[in-house]
Amino acid sequence: MFNILVLYKQGPPFYHASYIVIIDILDGDTLVTDQSKCMHKLTWNSLLGLERLSETAAKEILFAQVLWPSSALHTSNTLSVDSLSEFSVRELLWRRWNPKHNKDVEEEDDDSC
Repeated sequence: MFNILVLYKQGPPFYHASYIVIIDILDGDTLVTDQSKCMHKLTWNSLLGLERLSETAAKEILFAQVLWPSSALHTSNTLSVDSLSEFSVRELLWRRWNPKHNKDVEEEDDDSC
């Protein structure tokens, strides 16, 4: 299960969104997805659909895994600001390999031998 957002550089009035951010909330101890904190179920079909959307809209897909510490209450909808330092985020930038875009780079590498 995932939450999906867009990320802007300095906000919507200044730039278009640069990233589609997929947020996955994991238990900090077991690294298992916490289904109760996520809104969407991500399947291969939905991921490929988001990938097509990101290519069409000139955006990149960024996965953010929030590691929820066991010390933070799972039942509460509000958290103390003091507990934020206990959370950590892992990120992964999804990029599709496109042979047309990488063709020039490969040719340059061959010439440099």
